[in-house]
Amino acid sequence: MEKKQTAVEWLIEKINKDLIHKSMGQIYGKAKAMEKEQNQLELPTDEEIDDVALETFINDSKRFGFIEGVKWMRDKINGGKDEN
Repeated sequence: MEKKQTAVEWLIEKINKDLIHKSMGQIYGKAKAMEKEQNQLELPTDEEIDDVALETFINDSKRFGFIEGVKWMRDKINGGKDEN
């Protein structure tokens, strides 16, 4: 014969399940935040882009096109924000 659960036992079980569920949610949230930090790209600054362009391109029009293209792509990766 199976022992019936008392109201106190049921309440303790319910509290424990809720705490475990809440803790798992918090752990998941922290893990996602850590993952986001690890996956962030280090994007080039304006100065770094200009330096590469000067080293790579002799022609001014190609250099300008490269600089504008790289800055545009960097800004799109940043979500459209103009960050250097």
